[in-house]
Amino acid sequence: MLENLVKIAIMSAPTRSIITHTGMRLRSQLNILILAPYGSGKTTLTRQIEKEGLGVRITRYTYASIIGTITKSGEIREPAVVKGAGKLIMIDEFQNIRAELRDELLTLMEEQLAERELAFTVQRPIERRGKYYEMMAEGGSLRTRVRASYMITTMDLKFRRTQDLALLSRAFPIALGFNLEDAEALIRGDIVYDFSDVKEHLYLFDNKEMRISEEESMRIFDMLKELAEKYKIEAGHVMRMWGDMVRIANVLSILKGYDEVKYSPALRTYAKIYVQGVRGAELGAREFQVLDYIEKKGSVTTEELEEHFNYSRSRLGDILGVLKEKGFIEWYKYTWRVKEE
Repeated sequence: MLENLVKIAIMSAPTRSIITHTGMRLRSQLNILILAPYGSGKTTLTRQIEKEGLGVRITRYTYASIIGTITKSGEIREPAVVKGAGKLIMIDEFQNIRAELRDELLTLMEEQLAERELAFTVQRPIERRGKYYEMMAEGGSLRTRVRASYMITTMDLKFRRTQDLALLSRAFPIALGFNLEDAEALIRGDIVYDFSDVKEHLYLFDNKEMRISEEESMRIFDMLKELAEKYKIEAGHVMRMWGDMVRIANVLSILKGYDEVKYSPALRTYAKIYVQGVRGAELGAREFQVLDYIEKKGSVTTEELEEHFNYSRSRLGDILGVLKEKGFIEWYKYTWRVKEE
């Protein structure tokens, strides 16, 4: 499911917006936040996405690299985020970025807009536009609009810090666990991500704008309300979850050829991952892979899982035990199935 969430974020990047039944335009780009310890393969994942041309890694954190700059001669210099317009913008180790620059990134993630004051006044407006971005220097300021989705990785998140809470409100949280067996799997190359199908479908999402009805909105909310009551999640988190579930439903609906956003049973699994992320409960890369396989198949036996993943019976038992304990799957008539409460 981790791989699926990354794919959804990538495909959502070039979309335009989602219009609710109240007429509100909702940002359609899904941002994701990966909380994981040092050495757990976060950078490896971001490099693969960049290598395949589906995203851009931001490695320099200055105002010029995030918002851009303009010379006194009137030349606009594009920031690194412009290169990621219409794609996935990846930012490693968010906790190490200066506080003021984190604020700018948070604004870009939510409003898709950043602004900086110039050291001089521009005599006449200067513009630069691309398919998914716009830069405007006017008066004493430079404004940069970039339509993109973001993937943030960090080792540290404290709910007492205002900026961390702001980050949580802008991105789908994924708490990724890591142990020695996961490290061995990375070295062996057992944990591999495949984004080939994303490239096949990207054209479907170009400037796509969808609507969601009150009925579909409430179906999503009612499902989240049930989970919130079960896991004791605050109402504020439910509203944030609702926005991200609508964004995920938007991508799934476009893939299915729908004209409007529709509820999908898969949203319940994504919502559970969100709940675990908010609670800081970790799932390892292998748990995500097994959960994804069960989700796609609908129901599988232990023997099928053994054959597909080539795990030992004891290792597979540990993985299934974690997923069962966290409420993702259940054992039903000799098969494992995604749990529907």
